[in-house]
Amino acid sequence: FALLIIAAHLVAPASYSMVKNTISELGSQGYDYKAIMQTGFILFGLILIMGISLNEINLRTTPLLVYGFCVMLTGIFCAKPSLTATPFSSSEMQSILHPLFAQAAGIAFSIGILMQLFYTNSKKRKLIHFLFLIAIVGLSIAFLFLSDYPGAIQRLLYFVSLVWLAAFYKP
Repeated sequence: FALLIIAAHLVAPASYSMVKNTISELGSQGYDYKAIMQTGFILFGLILIMGISLNEINLRTTPLLVYGFCVMLTGIFCAKPSLTATPFSSSEMQSILHPLFAQAAGIAFSIGILMQLFYTNSKKRKLIHFLFLIAIVGLSIAFLFLSDYPGAIQRLLYFVSLVWLAAFYKP
């Protein structure tokens, strides 16, 4: 996923700003290289779905399974165009579904961390999960107040999420 984000950045137009533009915009409607980021979202979602399904689906893992499905669906439904002058209607189904699934993914991920917090017996792990949960929720709230920096906030949010998934998530 991270490699495809980097690849998508390499072909992004000069007007693309990692601070102001989101990762979703690299897969937006009408953008010539949108397939790179769409593939990233879809593969990342599928990897999560398969990893959880091969282990055990239960109350503790279900929110992250939902997260995987929502991430995958953000790759299927493109964000509204921002990198091109593509004609676009805000009522277009893709432009409605992409942010809907992105928000649902964030909620599911937060619930997934919360479930890990409740299911672990280790006080140290509980603290770690709690701190990551605060970071995820705090960064999500930052979108509301730091509207000039959505790209930077989203990248930090993905970084924190990927660190938690790789280092602390135990199905």
